Amino acid sequence: MKRDLGILTAFMIGIMLIGGCGPADIEGPERTNMPPVVDFVNIPVEEAKFSADTTLYWYGTDVDGFITHFRYAVIEADTVGDPVLFIETTPDTEYPWVVLEVELNNPQTNHKVKMSADVSDPVRKYVASYVFLQAIDNLGAKSAIVYRMFYKNNHFPNTLISLQNLTDPYVNTISMTGILEGVTISWNGEDPIDYPRNPPPFQFQWKFWGPFDSLTSVALDSVCVGSVFVDNYGDRYYDCEDYPANIVIDTTIIEITPDSSDTIINIDTTFVPVCSLSRGNPYGDWHEFLYLDSIANHPEFDRLVEQSEDQITGGPWVYDQNSSIYDVYRNVIVDTTSMYYFLFWCQSRDDSKVPDPTPAFGWVAVIEPKFERDVIVIDACNYKKVQYGFWNWPVYPTSPFPRDIEPTVKEFIAESVRGWGADFDTDNILPNDTFYLPNGGIEDIIPYYTNKATQDYYPIIKLKRDVLSGKGIASVNLRDILKHKIIILVKDNTGGELVMNSPELLAVMDGIDVGMSCWSFVRSPFQGAYYTPYPTFPEVPEEYQAHFGVLRMRHTGWQGNINDTLRPGTRIDDFIGAGVLSEYQDDFPDLPTDCARLESEYYWQPGSGFWSFPFRCWQDGSYMFYRWWDEPDKAALYGDINCAYPEVGYVEKHPLAGAIYLYQSYYGDQPPVLYPWCATLAGHFEKYEGAVVGIRYDTDVFRTAHFSFSLQPIVSDSSQKAFNSMMDWLSEQPFIQTGKLASHRPVKTNKEHLRNISRNLHELKKQGLLRGCDGE
Repeated sequence: MKRDLGILTAFMIGIMLIGGCGPADIEGPERTNMPPVVDFVNIPVEEAKFSADTTLYWYGTDVDGFITHFRYAVIEADTVGDPVLFIETTPDTEYPWVVLEVELNNPQTNHKVKMSADVSDPVRKYVASYVFLQAIDNLGAKSAIVYRMFYKNNHFPNTLISLQNLTDPYVNTISMTGILEGVTISWNGEDPIDYPRNPPPFQFQWKFWGPFDSLTSVALDSVCVGSVFVDNYGDRYYDCEDYPANIVIDTTIIEITPDSSDTIINIDTTFVPVCSLSRGNPYGDWHEFLYLDSIANHPEFDRLVEQSEDQITGGPWVYDQNSSIYDVYRNVIVDTTSMYYFLFWCQSRDDSKVPDPTPAFGWVAVIEPKFERDVIVIDACNYKKVQYGFWNWPVYPTSPFPRDIEPTVKEFIAESVRGWGADFDTDNILPNDTFYLPNGGIEDIIPYYTNKATQDYYPIIKLKRDVLSGKGIASVNLRDILKHKIIILVKDNTGGELVMNSPELLAVMDGIDVGMSCWSFVRSPFQGAYYTPYPTFPEVPEEYQAHFGVLRMRHTGWQGNINDTLRPGTRIDDFIGAGVLSEYQDDFPDLPTDCARLESEYYWQPGSGFWSFPFRCWQDGSYMFYRWWDEPDKAALYGDINCAYPEVGYVEKHPLAGAIYLYQSYYGDQPPVLYPWCATLAGHFEKYEGAVVGIRYDTDVFRTAHFSFSLQPIVSDSSQKAFNSMMDWLSEQPFIQTGKLASHRPVKTNKEHLRNISRNLHELKKQGLLRGCDGE
């Protein structure tokens, strides 16, 4: 078969050679490249009217090659005049061509074409534009230019801005190196008539003025802000200008000659003052309007901090839809922590460069922190008064209490701060604060005086519980926190929950994010009192993990809440102190519990069997309800008392957090036990000896510490030494630089993670979804 094929091939070649069919013998004219052909399809039709940029469709063919490019140009009809003459006389380089490169998977036979609108009267007037179209093939041949005319009008966009409410102030941030992002504002434009879906990118210009105190902001509002009536065509009417509210058209036929007639149109317009048009009328809407000219004409108001600027053109119009404005107090000097008001104004314009006739504006509050005081205490304890309450909660005086009696936590912290060598205000009781809720102006009171709050001490649970309708209102505001350098957060009871997404704790975290230090003394912070025989790992909120370096936290679950079948509710307390790790012994002492302080400064409900402090019983099975210092003979007879601090859990820490203190159990390295003559044993027992109960967390922005117990029931000399050492360490604040500078910089904090936490919480506050602090 192969042999036959070879013979046939040789035969054919021979015939071609004999016949003179070689390439050199081809005769006739050389074939020229044919230009491509292009034309519009009938969607949309010629002279169609649009109110938004619309997709045009076309087709193209090339009989001897292929099309590589389409290009089109949009030119207003007033410029074109006669389109045929325009094509004949206009050089190719003067068309504003938009080139579309044809690809294998994209034939480019349609495109959303941008056409112009009349900016001066965009709704009433249609602008005629020609769209010129041409195709180019693979050898550079160009098709004839084809064209169609279309009309376009445009409706006005609306500008929307998003900023924090006045009850949620920003913190002035000098630069973007920290966690907080300055005054963060976002905006956007909408055009629901022209673009009910998928609007194109809009442009914006904005201005930011301030600072203004409350009186100046009220004066500016009265001079520069007013209502303006905008009709459906975008025309603005001020004060009581007349508006053509009702137009009546009448026609009259006039006979000119016996063979012809003409028509005269009589227009009768009824004018009404716009101030008589209520909201909901068919002619337009009322809007709040900021008069920029009025600001420019009043130097006391013209305190421009920053404005938009395109970095290429230098003009004010930008495509950005958010900004973080830093160092907003750059033009003034503020000596103490202050909160002033700033005004933000923003205007959008759509893809046809038609601007919003009533730009949006709004007020924000911004705090300038100066950290002029030393320590603030955020007391989240749910106290019980001496005449009733739950056992092992800190004591609160009888109500009404004398002025010289303070809550036990307040007394202890004040004594410790002064022992450290700093000031702590317990005398200047704040007056009750009256405020109006933003959603309807309901008056309410934060009872500072009633609960003996001072500028350095805020019992937030008591304050919040006494506010009847204060949703979203923090019982301690961020401005007062930022007057200080160090926060001490205390929750020294086992009931209730430390609600991290409450206004109070959001303010604490904002303070930490600014660079303040915080020391947290918390027992059972994220799980309230409940009955279970088994210790648990309640979930640690993300916010607490990120700010305090605690990954998991053990809750004792009323440890030794033993399922004693004879005496339900039996429990064991075994925390007798915290032992310091060897590497910290030079600065931190061991912390043994003090029986006298434990029994005198905490509430113990007498005569309630197994709920008494602490659990113990006689060898004959009856219960022992005595205090060892009142009846030393019984103490000598039955042995030393177990002077244990109840319900202290332990933590699993972040790798960058340092452990300082470990759990010391009355039972040592053995599980808790009950004396066999006291009860029938059943249930769960767990060893806590050596677990981590005290850590500190060092970052390049802030320093925090977490203790699963309070220093209040600890022997006073030891507690004061530990307090002094920790406060010295917390005073090294490299970011705010109000205390000592840190001698080193550890692994950097994940600032973006902390920023996301802050953004999410402030968004919840803006929506009124933050939880209240909890006391039960």
